[in-house]
Amino acid sequence: YTGTVLYGFSTNGQWLDFGNSNQQSGLPPSMECFSMAPTTASDWSKYNGLLTATNQRGWIIRVDDATNWASFGDCNAYAAGGYDWTLAPILPITTVGFTPGLWTGQRSTDWFDCINWDDARVPVAATDVVVDQSALRNCVVGGGGAAVCNDLNVRSTGATRTLSVNGASSLTAGGDVACERLGGTGLVGMVIAASSTFQGGSLRVASVNGASLEGLFRCSDPTSQLQVLGNVDVQPGGYLDLGGAGAELRIGGDYTNSAGDVHFNDATATLTFNGTVDQTVDHSATEFVGRLRVDKPSGDLYLSSALGDLIVRNNLDLLQGRVFPGTGPYLQLQDNATATNASDLSFVHGMLVKVGNDAFTFPVGKGNLLRPIGISTVSSASDALVAEYYPADPNVVVGGAMGPGLDHISSCEYWLLEPHTGTPTANVTLTWRDPYSCEVTNLPDL
Repeated sequence: YTGTVLYGFSTNGQWLDFGNSNQQSGLPPSMECFSMAPTTASDWSKYNGLLTATNQRGWIIRVDDATNWASFGDCNAYAAGGYDWTLAPILPITTVGFTPGLWTGQRSTDWFDCINWDDARVPVAATDVVVDQSALRNCVVGGGGAAVCNDLNVRSTGATRTLSVNGASSLTAGGDVACERLGGTGLVGMVIAASSTFQGGSLRVASVNGASLEGLFRCSDPTSQLQVLGNVDVQPGGYLDLGGAGAELRIGGDYTNSAGDVHFNDATATLTFNGTVDQTVDHSATEFVGRLRVDKPSGDLYLSSALGDLIVRNNLDLLQGRVFPGTGPYLQLQDNATATNASDLSFVHGMLVKVGNDAFTFPVGKGNLLRPIGISTVSSASDALVAEYYPADPNVVVGGAMGPGLDHISSCEYWLLEPHTGTPTANVTLTWRDPYSCEVTNLPDL
């Protein structure tokens, strides 16, 4: 035989590669799709399915279907029943193109079953994958497997379609990832289950129905691992759902939400910015996030929105990288929210607003210097204060007048602390650090 082997099967349920028998042959070179035992019988099995024309993939599916086979008790019954294969009947094959990476779900929801792909090949790292309305079933990466591809598009103009990653499995898409409804109505997108892993080059969620929440990316478990190496883009009709028990999404690029905060389920979510270059956060209205974590080996995080505050519900975690909030709207921490791990490596380089009546230390600074300022319990939970540090001479900015009991003040630094909302009152604790707190040298007199 000199042609291309499309498919192989064994009639022996205990198949052994190169078993040196006509029931245990070696796997032909370059064959990727292999199925054992089309029937339960080891002998006298015959294909009795359709012989009408179909393409190569259609023939593979026919041969793989156990209902197209018959078993016989002996050689005579085999010869008398079904097709007479000794006459070499023609198996007409139509010539059509195949689309690598097009999910069909022909047999099951299993990503790793080659029959479920249009070209009968499980995607490799260079394959662009499409899961759309033409598929018979949804797609599942499961069983602890490691799926790979390049670009990944879960999209539909009709039926609801999802790609799920579960069972401690992983999906790595080296290119762009999009979850998008292009027409019709209904959810289209991805669901990452507990203990599973997703990595993408970028992530975009959207729908032609802009007010809907149909272009879905969902993960609600903190045991999952989510990393987007590039940008995350929440467009109208998209829904980034990191709620439930709360998932962490690590972002290496910029984050943009042009759809509004309702399109990001954030109450228990963590957004971690871990890129190695400067990153930005932009949004079309006030944006909330459960936890904002800055863990950048290099570069800083810039809050570039001019259309609404970025409000942290629970925790601002400053590990590496400075946060530049601009001059307004503001970076704001809600009542009872905390700020942790600030250092010279990571602090708020500008104004920070704190709402609530709890004691709080503002992790503010300038340049490469953390210079915090603290407040005691504030009078009302709805009051808010805004703080900023300046490494400059306050005598130039606010004048030299001083209250009773003050001899002189530093000419090198000062803090701005003022009401943002309400009429808060609190005791203030300033920090001292040599040599930056110049001319404040006699600590017992402070």
